[in-house]
Amino acid sequence: MIFVTGGAYQGKYHYIKANFHMDDSMVCNCCDIDKNAELSDIEEFLMTKGAQAGCILNVHELIKNIIANAESGLNAVSAAEKTDESYKIIGKSVTDILERLLRQRPDLIITMDEVGCGIVPVEKADRLYREAVGYTGCFLAEKADRVIRVISGIGQVIQES
Repeated sequence: MIFVTGGAYQGKYHYIKANFHMDDSMVCNCCDIDKNAELSDIEEFLMTKGAQAGCILNVHELIKNIIANAESGLNAVSAAEKTDESYKIIGKSVTDILERLLRQRPDLIITMDEVGCGIVPVEKADRLYREAVGYTGCFLAEKADRVIRVISGIGQVIQES
């Protein structure tokens, strides 16, 4: 698996298209999932559409969905369960799905925004999102054969096994 990360709008998808010969038909974009999707819907989305793609974009959007739905009571991670460690519960729910997917498709390219730089958010939900994305990013980097950070459309390999 190749993990491509970097800030929002830094050219990750453009870099992938140019360097890995991908086109829109080969991509599963996590922005396309229903914003009210339950965890089971997210799993089905990744295990069907993601398994057929060559590239999965914007994994951080799945985490945003889980947190938004937890706050409205739609998900297994309820707002009442939000402790300082709840980012691990959310991150683990995503990484468990990704791990199953990577067993089927170890050749995937996966992108996720880097959201851990900058000022620590004031709102608890925003901090939870940032920590869960970081948790998921650590998982992806650990599983990846190559990690590429993209800044201003320029890719830099930061890990290769």
